[in-house]
Amino acid sequence: MWVTSGRFSLSDDTKSAKSEFSVMIREITVEDTGTYQCGVEISQEKYIYTPVELKVKEDVSFKKTINKTVHVRGDVNISCTYPESHKNDNKFLCKRHTTGACLYMATNKEDVSVRKFPLYDDREKHVFTVSLNDVTKQDSGEYWCGAEVAWKQDHGYNVYFTHINLTVTALEMSSVKLLSLPFLQAEMKTKTLVAFDFDHTLVDENSDIWVIQCTPGQSLPAWLEKSYQRGRWTEYMGRVFNYIGDQSVRPDTVRELMQTIPFTSGMIELLKFIGRNKNDFDCIIISDSNTLFIEWILEGAGVASDVNGIFSNPASVDRRGYIEVRCFHSHSCERCPVNMCKQKALADFKEKQADAGVHYHTVCYSGDGSNDFCPLTLLNEGDFAMPRKGYSLEKLLAKNRSEGNTPKAQVIPWSSGIEILNQLKIIQKRAELF
Repeated sequence: MWVTSGRFSLSDDTKSAKSEFSVMIREITVEDTGTYQCGVEISQEKYIYTPVELKVKEDVSFKKTINKTVHVRGDVNISCTYPESHKNDNKFLCKRHTTGACLYMATNKEDVSVRKFPLYDDREKHVFTVSLNDVTKQDSGEYWCGAEVAWKQDHGYNVYFTHINLTVTALEMSSVKLLSLPFLQAEMKTKTLVAFDFDHTLVDENSDIWVIQCTPGQSLPAWLEKSYQRGRWTEYMGRVFNYIGDQSVRPDTVRELMQTIPFTSGMIELLKFIGRNKNDFDCIIISDSNTLFIEWILEGAGVASDVNGIFSNPASVDRRGYIEVRCFHSHSCERCPVNMCKQKALADFKEKQADAGVHYHTVCYSGDGSNDFCPLTLLNEGDFAMPRKGYSLEKLLAKNRSEGNTPKAQVIPWSSGIEILNQLKIIQKRAELF
């Protein structure tokens, strides 16, 4: 049994004859140095403890934290030193999001010519540099430099070298006086928020079903399939991932499989268009899948940096090499499954952005399933509800219209990402007139 809380995971194999449990701490820092107590409750209010001394040594040749400040629309280079032992490993720069996931912004697994944020690795000096160009306020946040240590027989992980605090500030008044009026208008205008479901929307399959191909016989045993309870899909997938791990399927095998999932027609072009126009658009994914699958799939397609945020069930790989997943949040919505209310996820994101001074004149939500109906009730006049043609969301909207429950947002069904892209171009041109 594995239980995870933040950076800490506890494993207790009650079937083992060793009578022991283990704890894994991720992303360890010098501040984690100290005395820890491993405790066991042997009876009510009676415990036994085993002290554990943890000493974390820091190599003074490596910077623990880098603070960077840059003005809006400026450029900044982030350089990270790494140990000789990671010379041949893939390097990355990731950004920490509200879900706890660290989403890749740059990686040298991609060809330099297609990266939004180029990463250059000087293996002789053991330094890699990422260039962030034309930054916006949304680029502010917590970043990490790291390397991927390839999975071998029983281990594999990401190593995080350096913590970066990036602050993007508004231009000082002395600088503003030198700028043209169109530039000021660009700085002050609001944006369009583009929100996507993932399965059967951005990708053309269900990622939770796709992963079954890595099991023996590419199927699940009947007892496992029968364990599903309506509305508790995430808990069911936790059992599926445990079964996959029991079959000795390694995480790198799962990642390779997930990166073969096909994208829906036109969606990669759509995401790249959004990525090229970050001054006009923010892009988020709200999904019942999980953060690990979504990150892997986006990275494999070279579009991870085009997405501003992923709101999904948090997933990670534990010390055994098993994938573990937990529910995104708790909520009181009666329409939605227990693990996630997409309307709440969308509302929370908009509220947080508003607190940061980012407002949206238009929201476009694209989805396919009945669980995508709830966030559409949050949309207003001037927004766009975009159901995929032939799927349950389109049928549910039609049913509600026939009952007199017409949504405030304009409904635009689609069958290709290019149709959504064309609508975004219309919104973009309309916004330029104001």
